[in-house]
Amino acid sequence: MPTVQIQPDRQTVNQGSEAELTCIVTGSPPPDIKWSKVNDEFGVGVRVEGNVLRIISAVVSDRGMYVCTAENAGGTAQAAAIVEVERREPPTVQIYPQVKQTIVAGASALFQCHLTGGIPTPTVRWARTDGRPLSLNTETLNGGVLRFNQVQGDEEGSYTCTAENDAGRVTAVAMLEIQSLPVISIRPGPSPYTLQVGQRMRLECSARGDPSPSVTWQKLEVNFPTTVSSQSTAPNVAVYEVPSASKSDSGTYQCSATNAAGVSEERIQIVVEDVLPGFKPVVDTTIPDAPEAATIFVPIGGNYEFSCREQGPDASSIIYDFRRSDNRPLPRGYRIENGVLYLTSVDQAASGEYACVGSDRISGRILFTIYATFEVIAPPRITLDPARQIVRPGDLVRIRCTATGPQPITINWSKEGGYMPRTVIMNGGEMMFRGIETSDAGRYICQAVNNAGTARAVAEVVVNAVKAEDTLPEKTPKQDAEKKPGIIDTLGIGVTEDVFFDQFEDDEEDYFDSSSTPEEGYYLKVGGEEVCEFMCRDETMCVLSSQLCDGKRNCPDGSDEEECLKDTLIKTCEDSPCGNKLCLAKHQICDGIPDCYDAGDEKGCIDDIFDLTKCSDFFKCGDGKCYPFYLNCDGECDCSDCKDEKICLRTRRHIRHEEPLLTAIQQDIVRFVGQTAELRCEASGIDPNAVSWSRLRGSLPSSAVIRGNLLRLASLRPEDSGQYQCEARGPTGFLSSVITLNVLTGRQSLDIRIIPSRPNVRIGDDIDLTCEVSGQAPASVTWKRMNTGLPLNAQPRENVLRLINVQANYGGIYQCVVTTSTGVFEENFPLAIQGVISSERVDFELNQRSVMTRSVAFGLSVIMECHVNLTPPVSYTWSKQGGELPVNSLVENNVLNIPEVHTEDAGLFVCTASNAERSLDQATLLVVTGVIPRFSENSYLSLPTLPRAYLAFDLEISFKPETGDGLILYNSQRESQEDGDFVSFGLSGGYAEFRFDVGSGPAVIKSRQPLALNKWHTVKLSRDRKKGSMIVDDGEQIMGSSVGRFLGLDLVRPMYLGGVPDFDRIHQEAGFKTGYSGCISRLVIRNSVTLDLMRDSKTKIGIRPCETCIGNPCQNNGVCQEAYTEVGHKCICPAGFSGGLCENTGEACYPGVCGTGRCVNKPGGFECFCPFGTFGQRCERDIMIQEPAFGDGSYIAYQTPRALKRFSVDLNFKPESLEDGLLMYCSQKYRGEGDFASLAIRNKRLEFRFNTGSGTATLQSEPLLQDEWVEVRANRTDRRGSMTINGGQMQNTESPGSNRGLNLITPLYIGGVDNTRVEISPEVGVEDGFKGCVKEIKIMDQQVRMAESLVDSANVGQCGGATIAFCSTNPCLNNGQCSEDPGSPHGFSCSCQEGYSGHKCEMEPGVCTIIRPCKNGASCVGSRNEYSCNCPLGFAGQHCEHNVDIRESASFSGDSWVEFDKLMLPQEDGQAQKLTFEFSTIKPNGLLFWYGQEPTVSGRGQDHISVAIKDGIIEFTFDVGTGPAMVRSPSRVDDGERHTLTVERAGRQGILELDGSVREYGQSPGILHMLNAEGNIYVGGVPDLALMTDNVYTTGFQGCIHRLAIGEEQSINFMDRALSGVNVNTCPSSSGWKHTTEGRNSASSGGWSSGSSSSWSSSSSSSWSSGRSHGRNSGRSDGWSSAGSQDQGSSRVFNSYEKNHYTRPAYSHRTYKRTEQTSRKVYN
Repeated sequence: MPTVQIQPDRQTVNQGSEAELTCIVTGSPPPDIKWSKVNDEFGVGVRVEGNVLRIISAVVSDRGMYVCTAENAGGTAQAAAIVEVERREPPTVQIYPQVKQTIVAGASALFQCHLTGGIPTPTVRWARTDGRPLSLNTETLNGGVLRFNQVQGDEEGSYTCTAENDAGRVTAVAMLEIQSLPVISIRPGPSPYTLQVGQRMRLECSARGDPSPSVTWQKLEVNFPTTVSSQSTAPNVAVYEVPSASKSDSGTYQCSATNAAGVSEERIQIVVEDVLPGFKPVVDTTIPDAPEAATIFVPIGGNYEFSCREQGPDASSIIYDFRRSDNRPLPRGYRIENGVLYLTSVDQAASGEYACVGSDRISGRILFTIYATFEVIAPPRITLDPARQIVRPGDLVRIRCTATGPQPITINWSKEGGYMPRTVIMNGGEMMFRGIETSDAGRYICQAVNNAGTARAVAEVVVNAVKAEDTLPEKTPKQDAEKKPGIIDTLGIGVTEDVFFDQFEDDEEDYFDSSSTPEEGYYLKVGGEEVCEFMCRDETMCVLSSQLCDGKRNCPDGSDEEECLKDTLIKTCEDSPCGNKLCLAKHQICDGIPDCYDAGDEKGCIDDIFDLTKCSDFFKCGDGKCYPFYLNCDGECDCSDCKDEKICLRTRRHIRHEEPLLTAIQQDIVRFVGQTAELRCEASGIDPNAVSWSRLRGSLPSSAVIRGNLLRLASLRPEDSGQYQCEARGPTGFLSSVITLNVLTGRQSLDIRIIPSRPNVRIGDDIDLTCEVSGQAPASVTWKRMNTGLPLNAQPRENVLRLINVQANYGGIYQCVVTTSTGVFEENFPLAIQGVISSERVDFELNQRSVMTRSVAFGLSVIMECHVNLTPPVSYTWSKQGGELPVNSLVENNVLNIPEVHTEDAGLFVCTASNAERSLDQATLLVVTGVIPRFSENSYLSLPTLPRAYLAFDLEISFKPETGDGLILYNSQRESQEDGDFVSFGLSGGYAEFRFDVGSGPAVIKSRQPLALNKWHTVKLSRDRKKGSMIVDDGEQIMGSSVGRFLGLDLVRPMYLGGVPDFDRIHQEAGFKTGYSGCISRLVIRNSVTLDLMRDSKTKIGIRPCETCIGNPCQNNGVCQEAYTEVGHKCICPAGFSGGLCENTGEACYPGVCGTGRCVNKPGGFECFCPFGTFGQRCERDIMIQEPAFGDGSYIAYQTPRALKRFSVDLNFKPESLEDGLLMYCSQKYRGEGDFASLAIRNKRLEFRFNTGSGTATLQSEPLLQDEWVEVRANRTDRRGSMTINGGQMQNTESPGSNRGLNLITPLYIGGVDNTRVEISPEVGVEDGFKGCVKEIKIMDQQVRMAESLVDSANVGQCGGATIAFCSTNPCLNNGQCSEDPGSPHGFSCSCQEGYSGHKCEMEPGVCTIIRPCKNGASCVGSRNEYSCNCPLGFAGQHCEHNVDIRESASFSGDSWVEFDKLMLPQEDGQAQKLTFEFSTIKPNGLLFWYGQEPTVSGRGQDHISVAIKDGIIEFTFDVGTGPAMVRSPSRVDDGERHTLTVERAGRQGILELDGSVREYGQSPGILHMLNAEGNIYVGGVPDLALMTDNVYTTGFQGCIHRLAIGEEQSINFMDRALSGVNVNTCPSSSGWKHTTEGRNSASSGGWSSGSSSSWSSSSSSSWSSGRSHGRNSGRSDGWSSAGSQDQGSSRVFNSYEKNHYTRPAYSHRTYKRTEQTSRKVYN
């Protein structure tokens, strides 16, 4: 039998090299040898020579398994060897963006040597072709990028890119050409240049530049150039010559030099004086002694006169024409008389330069032009932060007073009625108390003064030294039985075990808003300080000041309703200042509070209302102290006896003491198709949120977004042109203003460039941004910063924006806005602020640190001084690298003082010292110690109660133990060994042990292995109802469960770390008897809130510092700083290094580097996460995205769906790669644990997976095809899941276990996830994102608007790039013709057939679009020949042209509804939600009440409450997540009589009571109690019945609601409390009515119709009867008509049909917004 062996048995060779295999055989007789390849044939390069097999010039196809077979008479033997051939390809490159680039001096550019091939990955390097070194401002970046920063000219030339790998080498050459803008020189000079009449005028302009520029002269007529004839005497020189100058030659001349780099302009003013005795026009203004050519300042509301009258004998022969230099129209109300321009009551829009042009009356020749500039200034506006605060003695207290308005502004502080305390330090507008005392309490006045006037604001400081006990006093059972109900009972603390709560939302409230603490306004005596606005006389409870004298007994003893003064003046007096002559007491006149309906009592007042040395008894507290008028009836007690809140009329409102104004900021706006327009009305004395918008002679465009006084119109179309009106209700009526919008179809060709004055900007620098505009149209330039305002010290001057003393927060996207006569254009510039980078560099070197380091213990103070050797005077600026100075820091010249150092204060502080010659930086590195606590067995610290822990919690704790036993964390319901809920965690015998008890016995979860001592460990603790889990050091998840039926964890006591005050008073099942020894470095709650253990702790006993930085683990000379991390420290890295230990080389993030995007540090540098619609290395470029494209690191995130019972998603996607990738993901935990749902490509198939807590279910498709569109629908209901691909057969599956609810917390991600925040569950089976395109998304059966609905995104592109053929999908409707249009935001435009309109020709011609009949913001609905108007609340009539006053009763017509704020119903579990209706109707069906989801969300499976009439019976339905419960009335209600209905829901129980009869009861199934409804309350109907009610109801209520009570409000005024409404009218005044069901008829009595399809007519009978009118009338009923009279209605019909072909579309947004939106907070 032969033996065989191959040497070597495995080898790997490079492509193109040689491989050799030797087959060694033994046997007798000598065997025959045969070579073969498994499952393949030999390649062309394989040679067999006896027992040797050679592969010559190996290729990839030669890899595989080779077999040597030996055979003789004894038998056959085989051996195999594996040959691997590594693929090798020579490099191929492409120069991007093009081989040759031409730029101007001072600009920046880059070349990328883009690798298009090469295996292994080639290395890329750049060099100058001529061998010279790269310039200092040229840098090479990762990815083969060569970047030129602010080129000067020496950089011009060719550059060679070399790419090289093992397979070869290739080069490519790029050429950089630098052009310079022309530099102009004008002779003679300087400007202005004066000549005498008759002298020779010669203007010579020369220019130099590369390439050589052309030069021309122009004369400016009111700043608009007119070319004048000139001659060229030499290259680049133009001469304009006048042999004999006349006065008409006076003016401003402009020389323009143009080359390929751009246009430069310089001006000279020529003054030609008459040699004869003459005169000179002068500027006459109302401000005396104003210097010529200076800016005149006029207060807002003042008058201005601009005179240029000639005084000579020829004055009568001159015509005067006044214009504005920027070509805007003259302000409203102007008049011109005898050469004088009069402007009255000017506002800020009138500011600017004006020109008076004098011309000869006969010849029209311009004789002169005179310019005058004036600026309208307003008094300052003051902001206080905070305006009121309650502090303790010894606290460090700050009040900041900031004033905005025309500079200069002077700010001063004073104390009301006294002197400033000695503890006060003032720094500009900031006032600080260092160790405040009780005597410092009071009111402090901030006064801001500028040239226009004075503004004052008052800040109140309350110093409260009263303390309360840490614990509630124990009471005997007898005391408990006898005690009166107090605030503890009201708040529901100590809930019994029979009450269940259900909460599945991730509450975004602050950590300290614990479920165990009371709501705002109430204060308990449980630790801390007692603060009470008004204490009842029996001291049982505190009440809010707003509850004083409100007619309700809130105190048990009724003391809150005592000593209340009620005005009873109801007679009229002839000498009253009120318009209706209401009698007033004298003290009510000029008291600062409007008591008249027209505020007539506060007009013409001259008394100084801020003088508190004297006041009437009306403004005196019980102790005789005066208080300011504006504190009266402001909802807060300012007197010790609360008198200022007890003298209020219950109906009196506090009205601002100023004349309300509503003014359009820009009355005429021009935009182009596809652009965005923002229309803004300035609201003064009016709540901006009370402003409503409408369009004159039309409805608002579908793209309209209203934000109070701002109307935003996106993707403009030509039909959007028109007049838009802002409107608001004032004390004397409605105020309005109109803005005209003109949308143009063509674009003006403009070239806009922003050029910075310096290439790199660091903190403390000054920088100029110049916006250069070239084009043919005159332009004006303004500046703004995206997403925020300009810095306070920014100085915009025409096309230059100057930023002085740049700070870290100055970074961002700056936008140059260019306005021409043909439109508005924008250009963006990303400004990145760098840290300490200068020629005199303060930085970390490799072997030494050239900065001073200061170490300060936590809580102590530190003073840093800046010492430099500079010639005085020297200015100093302090900054913190990568952030802002601490809020409590004090800066005084070269000294920075931080009175109390905290953990986050650690870092590099830079002092920049500057004089006239240079600036120096001096850095100080601040290290904070004592941050991490170390515990011994008898030490502990206490924290606030674990928040939101009733149903679930998530904790993550990092610690380093020194012993194997000890309690690390404990929180309980009571201090008792016997009973109460608790949660505990610690070490027992070296094992981690997690326990919790919800009332029926503890769950005990223990680690599998003991934890190593003196090592850092991180443990994750989670609990969901009875189930708990623990993960130790990212190991396996260990599960456990408590016993019994209880689910909720009640926690009241403080949370303890490291131990407890007394181990004899903790629960006997807690499992620990000793405290913990070791360090605790981190405690994270709810996966997001990291506690500051030292700052947040209430009590610290026996705590020592844990020195986590011993040995300095930081690399590359980084500095270790104690921090709340998993290992107790972080590293402060020197410039050029990043990473947790400073181990990575590369630039780190700094403010503004990513523009509007988010910067993330990564190995080798940082990465920018660009938001949706932007791209570029620094997110500096915009992109229009129609179909999102995803790649590495890109994603879109949407709101978390409510998917407890059901979840569905529909996607239309096209994979560009079939590699594994995540398409959709949403989960319960950010760390990849718990429930989840996902769609992913895995093994070239699409997988739908979900896990409801007891195992993962999986559905898998057939193999996908690359670059093919795929439609998928994935659905899950309880444990059942299904998936359908391209409309094929549905696949079904079921998840294992018994859990059915899908709990989702994270956003729903498409295309990938944010890897910096979310870990993908390992159950998904993929880690990378999807590569491809997505064009349609539905979540929970609702179409998602990709751009508008997202909550986060990163690095999303456009599918197909810029070459996408938009017309390939035939987007135009109704036979419209599509054409590619790169200038359009949609990428295409449609030419519509006659009569059709809209972006896609989707709007059919009809009455609504042709005549636009609806008024007052009403929406028009209908078809070609008929229409109806949906009237907003407060309007009615055929065209909604009439005002109606709707109060406590309202009439509904089936398509009506009214929207109320959801907060009118109690929102807390355990509180009853109660409704009362008094109504009448004769219709057997209609929706009366709805409270559920938002209007654009389907009602299927949603929590809701509804009250409806069905077949004449009342149906009260509610669903809390486990299925609907229904309660029905015992009798019918469609009899026309008045009925009183009361419904009430509390938890699972529902009650219905009709007309005082026996109550009917109902109960929802399951165990859930909490109603989770996101939408508002709707009465009488909803905007979209089919969508919102899931087709359960088909019509709204038809009849009259005579009285409505919601929650605590017994009778609701519809007009006052409604947020919006449609087609609501006043109820008839008589008791019975006849109803006409068809036709829209008008009558002249009673009121105005609501605009619905039904009208009501009066009847003298007391019952309801039905009548019918024939035909279809699309007009509206104009009122109420007597049943006995003939129908006076008139209808408007266009080609009337017999049947009604009109179907009302679904509402997608609110139709009308009330001017007063009320939201009410409901307290327990």
